[in-house]
Amino acid sequence: MVQKEFEDMAADLRRRIVTLARGFRLDSDSAEDVAQDTMLKLWTIREKIDDKPSAAAMATTIARHLSI
Repeated sequence: MVQKEFEDMAADLRRRIVTLARGFRLDSDSAEDVAQDTMLKLWTIREKIDDKPSAAAMATTIARHLSI
């Protein structure tokens, strides 16, 4: 995945991650921290990500682990 593709999907993924983190009863600031950390981890492995569905699955898994 190149930078442009990552940027195109990042906003949508970030909203979904914040919603997921809020589902774990995290406050707004903590949910934003989880989203930021998740997006950073995705950015570091963006070259290994093939498409948006696999990025979304990875983001969900990372965010869930960070929220716990």
